[in-house]
Parts: sequence; C-alpha cells; structure tokens
Amino acid sequence: MVRIFSVLAIWLLSVLGADAQQVVDLFDPQEILLKGQTKAMFGGNYRSTIPISLPANTVRWIYAYVGQDESDMRHSIDLKKQIEAQIAAGGVNNIDVEKLNLPQGSLSCDIYVCSADQIRSFNNSDALGTTTIYHQGEYSRMRRRQGVADVTTLTSGQYYLGIVNDNSLETNRIRVEAVAITGGTSSLHLESSEGSIQKAEMFGKMAWKKIESGDYESALTYAQKSRDQKQLGWVDALTGLAQLMLGNESTAIDTYIEAIILISEQENGETLLKEHYDLLTKTTSGKSISGTEDVRVLINSEM
Repeated sequence: MVRIFSVLAIWLLSVLGADAQQVVDLFDPQEILLKGQTKAMFGGNYRSTIPISLPANTVRWIYAYVGQDESDMRHSIDLKKQIEAQIAAGGVNNIDVEKLNLPQGSLSCDIYVCSADQIRSFNNSDALGTTTIYHQGEYSRMRRRQGVADVTTLTSGQYYLGIVNDNSLETNRIRVEAVAITGGTSSLHLESSEGSIQKAEMFGKMAWKKIESGDYESALTYAQKSRDQKQLGWVDALTGLAQLMLGNESTAIDTYIEAIILISEQENGETLLKEHYDLLTKTTSGKSISGTEDVRVLINSEM
C-alpha cells in the first residue's frame, strides 16, 4: 500500500511540475538616464538598448516602464511580483497587463522591440528621423509616460529594447523591468506542432519572395516570424542571405553555418542546399557582395 501511494505521489508531482509556471526576470530592473535629444548633440546619449535573451520554454514575456524627471521620486514597478500574484489567482491565462499598477510617469519616451537584425537600424538612426527604424510594431510603445507590453508571439531567440528619450531638452530617468513566463501550458499555445510548422513554412515562403523582390529588411522580419514558430534550416539560410545583402557579412556567415548544419541533417538536405545556392547566385548576380564566395564554399562543402 505504501508503495502504491509513493508511486501516485511521484506521478502527481510530475504532472503538476509539467504544468508549473515560473516568472523569471529577463534582466535586473534598469534605471537609464537619457539626455534630451537637443542636449545630447553636445554630449551624452538620448537612446540606449537592453538585450533580451529569452529562456527555454518561454510562453510569453512582458516589459513595463515609466519615464520620470530626474527630480521625481524613484518608484519600483515590481513587475515580477505583480505578475506572480495574477498567476497565483488564476493561472497564466489570468494575466491582464491592463490591471498592472504602474507608477505615474512625467516624461514620455519611445520603446522599440527589435529583433537581432532590426536593432542595427535602431543603432544607425538619428534624432532628426531621417532614417527608418525597423521594429516589432505590435509590441513597441511610442510617446508614453508609462506603459506595458504583453509579448505573446515572439517567444524564442534574442531581442532588444531600444529606448529613446523623445524630449528635446529634459533629461529622462527611465525605469524598465521585464519578465518571462516559462513552462506549463497556455491557451495561447495549444496549436499543434504540425500547425506551427505550417506557419513557419508560410512565413518562410514570404521571406523568399521578399528576397526575390530585393526587400531584405522585410525578408528578415518574415524569417524571424518563421523562426518564432519553428526553426527551419532553409529559412535560416534566407536570413543569412538577407544579412549578406545588407552588408552584415560576419553575422551572415555565422547564420549560414548554423543553417547549413540543420539542412544537412535532413533527408532532402542536398536538394534544399541546391535550391538555395541557385537563389544566392541569382540574388548576387552582377553585384559585388562581400562574403558571397565564402558562402558558396560553405554550401558546396555539404553538397
């Protein structure tokens, strides 16, 4: 009888453990002091970035922020504690970011959510707005004194928060906190693995079309959407090609190496590599693109 109860206890713990939700800080709470954009012309920064590496089994992640004058009283958002309380009250599907208690801000700011490829456009932007910042618009927040975003579709990989003081003269002290919810199950993630693969392939086809049309930034966006569903080697190769065409040779080579390894492990790997080789040749034809020959050597080594 004791043995039966022990087995039942072990089984129950395993079931409960499989469904357990954990709230994990994505970085230590940050207070970033950014000068006004006009003042920054004479020294100092009006923008900053925070890297985000999502842990395994991330279900969703949330960031919150508040912009304040230097003289304002400091406030903690206590994001982790607030999210844990909501989960305790009704599980991960009980999370409602609109009910979070955020400190009142006094100065507005912009928060851009960028993929690893998009952050380059943020870093190369200027205060005059003459350049385009590519970002995940659904989860970015513009010209707000305080705000929150519940990120439910970008659940794997590397992202960045690009933070801008959009004020001209005032120095902005911006408090930022972010957490990931990992493990367990959620109605947001009950799609079958087959459905995820199908979505990944559809986004991958869109990335292919964007490369054929010469829109490499959009190709990177679709490739990232594909990877968020399921990592596919042939789509990673498209990411490498887009990076190559945008002049990011070093990153492109790293991406290609990972992609070629994944593709080579598939039964139809040689066919996929030949198809990509043809696309590479077509895309770079008549252009002097640094790194092209290195990529050809990598692909030929596995064909």
